[in-house]
Amino acid sequence: MIRGRHNLALWAAVAIVGAAASVTAGEDLKTRIGRKVVPSIAYFEDLQGAFGSGVAVDKTHVLTNFHVVNSPMPMTVTVVSYRDGKPAERTFKDVRVVGIHPSYDLALVEVKGASLVPAELSTTVVTGQTAFAVGNPVGDDGKAQRNHVTQGIVSAASRIVDGRACIQTNVGIAPGNSGGALVNDRGQVIGIVTFGHREREKLGFAIPIRLFKRSNFKGLTQRKVDAARAAELFMQAENIRISIRFHPNDPYRPGLAVLLYQQALSENPKDPAIYCGMGQMNLDRKEHVYAEYCFKKAVEVSPLFSPALTGLGHVELARKRLSAAAEYFRRGLVAPKSPAASSMAAEGLAEAKRRQGQWVQAAYAFRWSQLLHPKSRRITIRKEAWRALAPKLGKDHFALLIAKTKPEQFSLTELRTLTDPAAGIPAPSFPAASGQVARAIAQAMQGAPAITDKPLAVAMSQRTGKIVMGYYGCRLVLHYEKANKLAVFNIPQGRFEGTIDLPDRSVLFAAGGG
Repeated sequence: MIRGRHNLALWAAVAIVGAAASVTAGEDLKTRIGRKVVPSIAYFEDLQGAFGSGVAVDKTHVLTNFHVVNSPMPMTVTVVSYRDGKPAERTFKDVRVVGIHPSYDLALVEVKGASLVPAELSTTVVTGQTAFAVGNPVGDDGKAQRNHVTQGIVSAASRIVDGRACIQTNVGIAPGNSGGALVNDRGQVIGIVTFGHREREKLGFAIPIRLFKRSNFKGLTQRKVDAARAAELFMQAENIRISIRFHPNDPYRPGLAVLLYQQALSENPKDPAIYCGMGQMNLDRKEHVYAEYCFKKAVEVSPLFSPALTGLGHVELARKRLSAAAEYFRRGLVAPKSPAASSMAAEGLAEAKRRQGQWVQAAYAFRWSQLLHPKSRRITIRKEAWRALAPKLGKDHFALLIAKTKPEQFSLTELRTLTDPAAGIPAPSFPAASGQVARAIAQAMQGAPAITDKPLAVAMSQRTGKIVMGYYGCRLVLHYEKANKLAVFNIPQGRFEGTIDLPDRSVLFAAGGG
């Protein structure tokens, strides 16, 4: 399956020109194969434009690859169907996966309301026989070549790939061919095209049609999971997703990433991280509708998956639905998660609150995100956001946040109680029982100058060496190397308090609280 958008009129015209130019015996055979097989070939396309192929096996069912139809987005199928005794190509929206092969990349799809043209099947495969791939491969322009026929031979009637039996062929296989038919010279389907080698054009593989037994197709929960293979495909997709940022005009990378994500899902359809990867790629590309489908599918698979909830929060941020965004971020914060996932949810919540003009809650969430994952690559961004919000806080709020040094000191319950001084509601004060740290900081803040938007600059008498922080973050101790003295700077008061002479240069120093 490949991502792209199609133009049926253009492809129909190209197909007519190609047929008119057919002159050789080989092309006559291809024409006969096409005439017999094409009415049974289905064209799948999801909302985002990802497309693939399938083969009608009875009046209402299409056989295809699982990775073609496991998209998190709505899907349509275009296929020849009879109406009033007349065949015509029609598009159906009522498409449902009714069975998945427990081991192979195969899915059985029901097309409600259709009257399809079933393909003729054959279980006989001989090495060296003529073979044709019939499907909807991607063209050089990134669009589907509808009902395309490619000729070659069966290179090996049985080849084991990743522990599974396959037919090897030298027929050119391109993305979009997935789920289509591999047929013999009588137009009988001998296999379902599954994948081709990316670097070797004449190396493709199909699943033998002899494995198609309806009794083998089960529900999603009964499919065998290959977590290692899924992880390998997922990492390949993630690497391509990241590379898209540096090649934004490359039309093929997004499609290749989608293909790899969906192949990963065919190996492990229960992994919400794969859906999240697809969602993040769409979010990066500002395709918010598609991102929402992917993140919601991840939540459907795992309702408390924090990265998916955070992703939905960012979708709502992009739509400027700030209350909805904040709610998703809150859910992401309370879900079981890693420190990295929690910090991303906290940062998202902070940004939603900042855009709502709720400065204290925004600062609280930014501070929370810093402490949740202090080694994050985004720590500088979070610190800068915190510094930008600090001038908007009252003294008590500022002291409250500075006093917090561990993520477990934060909670959504406390966050909801915080209001901005401008709202006319008193800022929280420090009761006597609030703890040694809070009392010490409250004392340090007494008589401190008002916090303004203007930075405070204090001149130093000489250059410093080592600097350490003490007294619960309220003091800086600076080493004047030339004079061999320690200078103590009171951060809340914005002034130096004095110096301490050192007996010699071998003295070590540190600072603590209390």
